[in-house]
Amino acid sequence: MVVYDIKNNKQDQIITELKKNPNVDFVEENGIREIMATPYDPYYYNGNYYQWAYKNGFLPMESVWDNQNASSSAVLAILDTGVNINHEDLQDRIWINSTEVPNNGIDDDQNGYIDDINGWNTYADNNNVMDDFVHGTGVAAVAMATTNNNKGIAGMAWHGKIMVLKINISNSGYISISSELEALNYAAGFSQVRVINMSFGSNGGFSSEAQAIRSLVENNHITLIAAAGNDPNKKLTYPARYPGVIAVGLYNRNGIASSLTSRG
Repeated sequence: MVVYDIKNNKQDQIITELKKNPNVDFVEENGIREIMATPYDPYYYNGNYYQWAYKNGFLPMESVWDNQNASSSAVLAILDTGVNINHEDLQDRIWINSTEVPNNGIDDDQNGYIDDINGWNTYADNNNVMDDFVHGTGVAAVAMATTNNNKGIAGMAWHGKIMVLKINISNSGYISISSELEALNYAAGFSQVRVINMSFGSNGGFSSEAQAIRSLVENNHITLIAAAGNDPNKKLTYPARYPGVIAVGLYNRNGIASSLTSRG
């Protein structure tokens, strides 16, 4: 797969010519997807169970936690608006690229990214992965907030690390497909990555996106999770709608699909 950054006004002409090439499978313009809003509460139990889904039988996490492997080295790659890697409930859960020497200006592991210590910012093409839209941090906390530290909430996974892949257009809730594709390719380069979370979506699929996701599932055996969508009048958004992706929606305390969630 090749991504071209066309700077002039000849985009349509170039696309037409590329489509004529018998060696080219498909040509498509870059697209935009929207970050899906995620409710976030800073407590697990404080007189009431704020993380009520863990206590009412819908997500029986306490029984799962009893059987977790404390030595797990699995990595969760979060494609989002970045993560506050200095947050007191997350700083110990952030993945560190042990093959890269911090801040020496050298691509030590020769993967094409200089000083990619905690992941990469594929939109800005640098190693600044700090959250600038207050979304990815919440997603990371729900998944892997440090537990049993008397702070914040209980993360679903008590062990493992978070690889931060910041893909949003700066200071916004939108991402470009090209940034997403580069992040997926980056994550695939590390065998420790077992799960990829994508809390974003929009209508319409892209051949390049479908191809990348299929490869991750079939060749890398990575579990992919995506937001179902926040519009009850529409079916699942992409990438949640692709085969092999687990779509995550919303439900209320009664176990009924929320009026805010997409269905498919």
